[in-house]
Formats: sequence, structure tokens, C-alpha cells
Amino acid sequence: MNGTVMASWEDEETNRNIQFAVEFRTANGNVEVVQVTPLKVSIYCPETNVCLRTISVHTEKGRRLLARQFAESGKLLTLTEELLSRRGAHISA
Repeated sequence: MNGTVMASWEDEETNRNIQFAVEFRTANGNVEVVQVTPLKVSIYCPETNVCLRTISVHTEKGRRLLARQFAESGKLLTLTEELLSRRGAHISA
């Protein structure tokens, strides 16, 4: 089975929230994340936590950069584990 879920990453170090579309597939009891596509970045004021600006991600270079930062943060594994618990399957990264 293939699917897409919407996810977000609260990057507290840089006061931003990144929204993603995450494509995944399940087969034979495994969950595999196929693609992570960053869609929007919201930037927050560090003092008030008010959203200052939301920017859509249009370029491939920007998408690659944000997807890499998301993976390096360890949150991709957390998301995969969430998909695993929902699907009752094993992780395949």
C-alpha cells in the first residue's frame, strides 16, 4: 500500500516550523519512507512565539536542503516509527 501523510517539524534551534508531505509505502509488514517533500516554512519570533512569516518552498535545492536537515535532526526516524505504530509494520529506511 502507498500513502502520503502531512507532517511538520518544529525546529526550535532556528525558530521555524517546516511542513512536509511524506510519501511512504507498506509491504510485507514493512514501512518505507519513499520521499519527504518540504512544502512551507513558518518563521517564529523567539520572544513571543508569534509567526512572523510563512514561505512556500519552490526550488528543488531548497527542498533537498530542508529534507536533509529534517533527516539529520532524527525526526525522520521518529516519523517512521509513528507510521510503523499506525500500520503495525516494521521500519525500512
